[in-house]
Amino acid sequence: MLAELTSAHRLLWVEERCAIAEIEATTNVLKLALCVLDSDPIRSRSRMKICVKHWVCLPG
Repeated sequence: MLAELTSAHRLLWVEERCAIAEIEATTNVLKLALCVLDSDPIRSRSRMKICVKHWVCLPG
């Protein structure tokens, strides 16, 4: 499996690898934010209303 990933990784351009890394980092930040919001549902509603234009909902 690791060999397959390494060989596939070599087929990508540097820009593509950077874009994938950025998407993965953003996904991790959003997952962390959802954990924080889930821990305090009353406060999270007000925060979500403030950030509604920039908020991304991930399926749970």
